[in-house]
Amino acid sequence: MHIGWSGVHVTNRKKGEEVHVGWDGVHVEQPNASGTTDNPKSVHVDSSGVIIGEQHFENWREAHKAYKRKPERAWRSFPFPLVILVAYVLLGLFANAWAPGLMLAFSVPAYYVIGNAWEKRRLSRLIGGLYPIGTIAWFCWMAFALNQAHPAWVLFLTIPVVEILCTWSRKTWKRRRKAKTGEMKPK
Repeated sequence: MHIGWSGVHVTNRKKGEEVHVGWDGVHVEQPNASGTTDNPKSVHVDSSGVIIGEQHFENWREAHKAYKRKPERAWRSFPFPLVILVAYVLLGLFANAWAPGLMLAFSVPAYYVIGNAWEKRRLSRLIGGLYPIGTIAWFCWMAFALNQAHPAWVLFLTIPVVEILCTWSRKTWKRRRKAKTGEMKPK
């Protein structure tokens, strides 16, 4: 790290990452898999505008609009809880299914778990997020609709097992990716 009249310059030599904040702007460099700094994750902000990877924008507002249009971002801005509330009220009014309609409430956290997993592109996040929601929904159905809470509670014991397996698989995939790109440290 260097602090001087030209600004602040921080370098991570292990990863090859650099951040410079000074009078000439903000520059963030992150090397790609081949070791060069031509990476879509590098960001440069100065008087000429904003450059993210290869894209040039006049200002931050344009850059924000370009990245906000992604389907993953739109997923979070959709008023899904409101849609579920309207569906619940309609189901209750027209089918008199107020109690079974409460099961729709479990779709709200599931919706956001699916959106997060889609954005991160991680299957283990999807399974690790949906499994507890599905378990609780199944238990509530068994306990309140079928009056059989006794065999259903056993499924709660499997939630930590599934979470441990998801975490293990995430770490294993991360190690394999690092070994594939040659970033693994020798032991």
